[in-house]
Amino acid sequence: IYGSLGGVIWQYTGTPCSGKSCPGWIRLDNDDLTMAVAAAGNNLYKLEYDGAIWRYEGGLFGNPCRFDSFCPGWRQLDNNRKAVAIAAGGNQLYQMHNDGAIFQSTGGPCNGNSCPMWLPLDNNPSTVAIAAGDGLLYQMHNDGTILQYTGTACQGNACRGWVPLDQNFNTVAI
Repeated sequence: IYGSLGGVIWQYTGTPCSGKSCPGWIRLDNDDLTMAVAAAGNNLYKLEYDGAIWRYEGGLFGNPCRFDSFCPGWRQLDNNRKAVAIAAGGNQLYQMHNDGAIFQSTGGPCNGNSCPMWLPLDNNPSTVAIAAGDGLLYQMHNDGTILQYTGTACQGNACRGWVPLDQNFNTVAI
């Protein structure tokens, strides 16, 4: 279980609260830039307001924050200012850009400023949200349409790996 508030990311250790004391949480990060977290399998990810995406590699209960700000254990996976959302499911990480493009991480970290380890899955400017779970990926368009990813990545500019599940214009979240 992970929690985040004001850029601080916490991990639950399994120790329940006793009275007014809740010792069962350790701080994994303290970063004001953090805007979202996603977890899947044994992986924890964070998205920062500047588009940077990070994977926690400190291990279970390992490398918690020391002092007030030093939080080791994070590896950068992307640094694209267009990134506005992340979703994780089935040990997979996905990101959505502000232009509706969707990408899947191939697992590799950044090498300096180069972060090429992302596979394009869609480039539809109508996309406004993504969600993942159980190894499945979904997207929602601005007209309420919900689509499921079929596993076929983009070929050039053609992205045909999606099937519609619902077309309810009243849908506001996925």
